[in-house]
Amino acid sequence: DYVQRCFLWSALWFFLFALPFAFVYHEEPKHGKTRSTNLMQQLRAAISAFKMSLQNRELLKYMIATLIYSDASSTLFSVYMVYAAQIGISNGVLLHCAVLNRWINVFMGFGWYYLSRLIGSRVCFLLSMSLTLLSAVACAIMHTDFDFWVMNLLLSLAGSGGYIFSRVLLARLTTKDNTAQHFGFMAGVSRVSGMLGPLLYAAIIAVGGARAALVGLAVFSVPGIYLMADVDFETGRQCTESMPIDFDNPQEGD
Repeated sequence: DYVQRCFLWSALWFFLFALPFAFVYHEEPKHGKTRSTNLMQQLRAAISAFKMSLQNRELLKYMIATLIYSDASSTLFSVYMVYAAQIGISNGVLLHCAVLNRWINVFMGFGWYYLSRLIGSRVCFLLSMSLTLLSAVACAIMHTDFDFWVMNLLLSLAGSGGYIFSRVLLARLTTKDNTAQHFGFMAGVSRVSGMLGPLLYAAIIAVGGARAALVGLAVFSVPGIYLMADVDFETGRQCTESMPIDFDNPQEGD
């Protein structure tokens, strides 16, 4: 019964948090004559957005780096509780850490905001990605309840910052007119790439065990950190502005 009540409380929280957005946010009315679009026009516009995203090298590097981070982070978040239970971490500690994880995400949202004002959003995102790497290593070497507390703290800090800054930095690389195309493209590709982390984890488990698989996730996140550090956001923004996407007349060629 208490599990069902948890779902009801979660639904109530979603509803309450959605109310401010519904009443405060207002879309700007479109200026000029608007044209209706059919499914084929939308499909051609999506293909055009995909081609232009591939031509923007900085945007492409950013998307690959973010997808690697998201894949490694989501895989680690999905398996760390199961692995902790397998090595003997008590159920009480698992429950307490699961609740603490959510509260850390809430408060660290404000913490990451103020930290980004001091050191910048990209540095904060790199820090979040590095914490994800450390979380995977900490999970691989943990043995005691205290080890699990430390690992859970690192993973909570990494997850809250990564979720925020992955979206903030993508907004820096796109323009207002291209927001829907780039964020939609990112969301679509993430659904496909999201299977890479679990496949890697399962393959390494079959060969070397769970600890080796966790280390594999840490190694998997290294290219993402390197690519993110190499992104030139100013150049990427300028490239996006020079290649606007015309929804009504999408490009047919490359």
